[in-house]
Amino acid sequence: LCEGESDVWSGTHAAGTGYVFLGLPTGAGTLPTGLASTLAGRRVILAFDGDHAGRLATTVWTVALTDAGCRLWDLGIPEGEDLTTMSSNWVRSALDRMSASW
Repeated sequence: LCEGESDVWSGTHAAGTGYVFLGLPTGAGTLPTGLASTLAGRRVILAFDGDHAGRLATTVWTVALTDAGCRLWDLGIPEGEDLTTMSSNWVRSALDRMSASW
């Protein structure tokens, strides 16, 4: 789960097969009301931007998705970055680390 359309494109390209990237309709400010339940019971990777809005979205969505019975992993985008600025190698490496422990 990421913030927007360009993050979806970048994440999909970087990850290759086996992952579905979903962007929020209005970015980090999208509240999970009604949306979190559509992911109920799934494994969800949070890949919000490494800025204040992204960290706030991570907190809000973590609560909502946990309440919906999801298993979560935060990809941990570094400060000042987003999926469009991260290299494909970084994204694949982060996903590999997640897969090994999830």
